[in-house]
Order: sequence, then structure tokens, then C-alpha cells
Amino acid sequence: MKKIYILRHAEVDKNTRHYSLSSEGWENSIAFGDYLKNQTDFPIPDKFYSSDRARSIETARIIIMKIGKNQDNLNINNVFGEFNPPDEELAKIEKTEEYINLTKEGKRASLYFDWNGKKEAVNKYLDSVENTLKTSESVLIVSHGNILNFILFHLFPNDIRVQNNIETPNLSLTVIEKEGDNYSLSKICSTEWKNK
Repeated sequence: MKKIYILRHAEVDKNTRHYSLSSEGWENSIAFGDYLKNQTDFPIPDKFYSSDRARSIETARIIIMKIGKNQDNLNINNVFGEFNPPDEELAKIEKTEEYINLTKEGKRASLYFDWNGKKEAVNKYLDSVENTLKTSESVLIVSHGNILNFILFHLFPNDIRVQNNIETPNLSLTVIEKEGDNYSLSKICSTEWKNK
């Protein structure tokens, strides 16, 4: 069974130009790397990807260093980056009755709407993962909360955990298993590693 680990980047310093990691983000990335190296619940990934944003690259590099892998193992790809609806489309969506009702129910209403480029972004993300899994048993992707939500909603539209409001805290780990053409969700946006 192949494993896909999707990790949201660590905490950022919003006072930096490119939202680089804060000192807390650095410390927590080091702690996650130590956890990943020492845990026995699942194999250490053999491939590593990051979005092209500084916060994701820094998070991934720290983790790779802590588990003793070569930095050359990091593949940086904008496919794993943030993805939001264009402002003009979001403005239209936010005015709809359905969006307002979903928001009142506490749901991330943007997950329920399609907009120009959303399906393409999700499909590119999944295609990249599929291509990686052809030559690898496991992959760690350091990415962003919004695209993670879109991926989960796309792969598991009937899973109650996905349907509810998904919080994606910094350094939250999602584990997706793939066997053949089937995906299963074994861990969703978990920060339990902090307690170990």
C-alpha cells in the first residue's frame, strides 16, 4: 500500500517579505523532523515535495535535514502551492444564498463551489502524486491548508470528517493510503505528533 503524507507548512512570520518561518515555525519543524525520524507507525517517506513558497520549502528542508536525508531529495513544484478563487469569482460566490447558508452552518463554503481553474489545480496535484507513486512507496508533500482541503473534498466527498469544517493547523499531518485505484484516509489534519 502506497502512502501519501500531506503536511501543512509550519508557522510563519508575517512581517517577513515572503512569509518565511517564524522562530516557532523553525522549532516546530525540527520537532516534527525528530518525530518522523523516531516514530514507528509508518515508513519514512522516500520522496519529498514542497510548494514553491518559502514557508513550505523551509519546512521541508528542516524535516529532510532532521531525518538525515540529502537536500537534493526535495522537489519544489508550484502545483502544490496555494490556490484560491480569483477575487472577482469569489465576490460572486460569496453573494449566493447557498454560500451564505453553508457559512452559517460552519462549513468552508468555498469547497462546495467550482471556479475557473479549481478542477485543473486539483487534477494537476493528483497527477503529480500519481506520477511520484509510480517509482516510490511513500511521498511527503509540504503544502498549504486550502489546497489540502480541496484535495480531501475531491477524493473523499462523502466522508463526514471531510464534510465538516476541516481545520488545517500548521504542521498538521494528513495520511492518505492508495492501493490500486482506491484511496483511503487514515489520518486527517492531525497534530497528535506534538504530544509524542
